[in-house]
Amino acid sequence: MSKLKSEVVVVESEQTQALARQVPTWVERAEHCKVTTVAQQAAAQQTIVELKGIVKEAKGWFKSLKTPIDAVKAIILKKEHEVVDPLETALQTIGDAVAKFDRAQRAEADRRQNELEAKERKRLLQQQADDAAELQKAILKAKGADKQELKQALVEVKATPIVVAPIVVQPKVATTAGLASHQNWSATVTDLELLQAAVASGAVPWEAFTVNQSFLNNWARTKKVEGELCPGVLCLSETSYVTAGRSGYDAKGERG
Repeated sequence: MSKLKSEVVVVESEQTQALARQVPTWVERAEHCKVTTVAQQAAAQQTIVELKGIVKEAKGWFKSLKTPIDAVKAIILKKEHEVVDPLETALQTIGDAVAKFDRAQRAEADRRQNELEAKERKRLLQQQADDAAELQKAILKAKGADKQELKQALVEVKATPIVVAPIVVQPKVATTAGLASHQNWSATVTDLELLQAAVASGAVPWEAFTVNQSFLNNWARTKKVEGELCPGVLCLSETSYVTAGRSGYDAKGERG
């Protein structure tokens, strides 16, 4: 704890305060910066050089403060991994076994449901066939208007679609208080060309693809020509300024 207190004192040291006092000045200069002439551009560029030096100095100073803290953090993280990682591996192993059994039970429930629904469809089809056969017999015996009515009834019976009500079969799985289960769905691309064709045709939303900005930027750096890089993509360039030399503080807090 005393070590941590001493680090806090260093953070609020004179050097930190001196850097902090410069912030409002530089912010104000940035807010009032106007570049409409070559002279103003030259002045702004010189300001960039100076400000980059201040930024580098500040980063170096705070890095020197963070180094001992990072060392302590690394020790804590190492111990955390030694304890937590095996526990999470054990949790994953048990979870995989439970999930495997769960999938098997749900698959069996689906198979049983399909089996029962097929059986019910077969029963309904047989019932429809029996009803049609009874009507056929009645038509042979009937006469006049009754016969016409029976023929119409036969047409209606044959035209009636077979609809099987869903038969829900619950999987035989355990439920534990404090432990909820849910199904996670994911997608795997098996044929990229087919997916591209589906997106191009409008069958699949464009969100299925993300732009590889890193690839396009590298391509633009290779071409180095402003204008169309390829259909739908422009090659652009902008100027940034890099200062030479070193300033700031090293890991010990000493000025470089």
